[in-house]
Amino acid sequence: MEINTQIIHELLKTKSDDGSFSGVVLVRQQCTNKVEYACGMADRSNSIPSTLSTRFATASASKLLTSLAVCQLVEKRKLAFDMKIHECLGRQLGNISADVTLHHLLTHSSGIPDYTDDRRKGDRESVWNNVPVYAVQSASDYLRLFVEKPMKFRPGERYLYCNSGYVLLGLAVEKATGMSFCDYVAENILGPAGMSESGYFESDRLPQGTARGYIGKPGDWRTNVFSLVPKGGPDGGAYTTARDLMRFWDALTGYKLLSEELTQKMLSPQIEDGNTGEWFYGYGLWANIQDGSTVKFSCIGEDPGVSVRLFVYPKHGVRIAVLSNLSETAASLADQIQDLIFPAGTFKLGDPSTLLSCGAGGGSCGAAPRCGG
Repeated sequence: MEINTQIIHELLKTKSDDGSFSGVVLVRQQCTNKVEYACGMADRSNSIPSTLSTRFATASASKLLTSLAVCQLVEKRKLAFDMKIHECLGRQLGNISADVTLHHLLTHSSGIPDYTDDRRKGDRESVWNNVPVYAVQSASDYLRLFVEKPMKFRPGERYLYCNSGYVLLGLAVEKATGMSFCDYVAENILGPAGMSESGYFESDRLPQGTARGYIGKPGDWRTNVFSLVPKGGPDGGAYTTARDLMRFWDALTGYKLLSEELTQKMLSPQIEDGNTGEWFYGYGLWANIQDGSTVKFSCIGEDPGVSVRLFVYPKHGVRIAVLSNLSETAASLADQIQDLIFPAGTFKLGDPSTLLSCGAGGGSCGAAPRCGG
């Protein structure tokens, strides 16, 4: 299959010219980057443009790092998927059911309340109306936002996207390792994957070459510094580049970060998302199932001033990465690029049905050919 890069570049130039997209797009086929495109401003106040090396926040897309960290510790026998979260943390957790396991948390089937539940519909920033963002400095600081709320349903009963579950997974990683979550990920995932440009950075001390997120509209932009916690953690918020995202997928599916058995488990459908029979959740990402096999993986992140999509088509050896520092812009663009590569209707458009209710954010893993970043 030959990708028509010209029509993709024409689409991206149109988006750049009309100002509807700011960020980076990378389209890869097998081991070759077919399209690499950067546009818009990484820092509007200082007139710094986005480049292919610019780091972007990822919101909930980096839940995949959390699930991988847990799987690594399962492999090392420091954790187990069927362990109760109370047992992992060695403490009581308010109204959180004693039956909640790590598997429930990984698959958004725990039934625990989400710390985003009190936000106004359609207003992602309103979650911080009652608790200032600067008061959340670590994963444990989130606990007061949800542990005393009632359970929504019995653990394992159904799927409901939940950021709080990944907060608890991060605390389990910290308890099992004696390390901060961010340090564990840097040492055991980002480093081995060759993701030298990626990390968890404080919003008031962003390193050079990192995009600021913007909210608003042309002529009335403001940064998202008061809309997100100061530093990301297990529920999302890592920074990365498009090229580092590709390095991560190479390392993951090349079994450099986890055994083949656990990598397959991590990427295999674990629970159905909604009732369509098409979208399933694995550990940290979605899988689109057609005729019993995975045809597309989706890694998704949305926050104020942050929009990310990583689509992977294992049977075709194709990946699409879209990273933006404007709200809710990556989804439609990634879908448009998808339809320029594949015949219309080949894959489902849009996000999994129940993803955005709370979000930030059995098949082969489709390992890519071994190749460099």
